[in-house]
Amino acid sequence: MALSQTLIRAATAQQTGELVLALVTFTHPIAGTRRLVNDTQALTSGGNLFEAYPFSVVLMADKPDDQPVMTLRAANVSRKVLAYARTAAASGTRAKVMIQIVARDEPDIIGAQYTNLDAAEWRYDLENISCKLTFRSYQNEPYPAESFTPGAVPGVF
Repeated sequence: MALSQTLIRAATAQQTGELVLALVTFTHPIAGTRRLVNDTQALTSGGNLFEAYPFSVVLMADKPDDQPVMTLRAANVSRKVLAYARTAAASGTRAKVMIQIVARDEPDIIGAQYTNLDAAEWRYDLENISCKLTFRSYQNEPYPAESFTPGAVPGVF
């Protein structure tokens, strides 16, 4: 994935007037799809309209023994977003989440993208909404996936 010149300049400059935004797409089989951008204005990227909403994304810590977990925190200022969080949390199925990093001036050029995240844990109160975003864990998957038994692989025995 190639970075746009705007994002490269914004990342390497000592000071910049460029605005780098996070686009978050929640997809849930019951609650539907919700698109948010951490800005004061709505933004169209890739033909999709992202609703302006104040939030922050805390990226995962680089610890070898811990599962990678991101945290999304937002001010609880919209009843629509709270209703979405309640529906997703109560349904028993996790929402799929995609996070994209773009420049405000070039919203169709994706600078970084995190896909296949699961919204694992919703917390909300009067002031805040937060959500733990996890990747699928392959730590407990068997390796190799197949067992070499006489019934499965008779030529080996």
